[in-house]
Amino acid sequence: LTDRLRARRQSMLRRHYMNGVMDDIAKQLDEILQQERGDIEKRLEESRQQMQQKQTEGQAGPDDEMHQKMLENMAAKRQQQLDALPESPAGRVKELQDYDFMSPEAREKFQQLLEQLKQAMTQSFFNDVSKMVEQMSEGDMQRMKDMVSQLNEMLAQRMRGQEPTFDQLMEQLGTRFVDTPPTPPDRFP
Repeated sequence: LTDRLRARRQSMLRRHYMNGVMDDIAKQLDEILQQERGDIEKRLEESRQQMQQKQTEGQAGPDDEMHQKMLENMAAKRQQQLDALPESPAGRVKELQDYDFMSPEAREKFQQLLEQLKQAMTQSFFNDVSKMVEQMSEGDMQRMKDMVSQLNEMLAQRMRGQEPTFDQLMEQLGTRFVDTPPTPPDRFP
């Protein structure tokens, strides 16, 4: 009963932590999008004022008008892309990776957010691996060492120009770790 309560508590803490992380990501994304939208509008307004100034002074030419139209089209396209973003933070992050920011500040903030996410995921992965290793028995550790040794031998064979066979490795080790061994790759890289 104590173990079940401890596991339930850990699950709830993880869920609460993840909700907090997702809320923080959503907040940062909102700030990034607000920055991008604001800078788009600011850039358009400055360009319109410059165009109006040139027109007033009689210095506006066809190139200036074409430049203004291109900027307005580009801004409209970016606004449509931002309007079409999914509601979920994960969906927004995915879509914004292919988005061409007009605001250098928003782009920089987004790159920082991506870096934070990468670091958090890496830390989580290593924490999980560390917990797994701590829970391994001596026999499990020895089997893991054997597997790594055999994988290293396969890589050495590949470097010598030989073609190691994945099937042999799975015959020797596959059922030690999983009930259904993985299928071999088409070829080694």
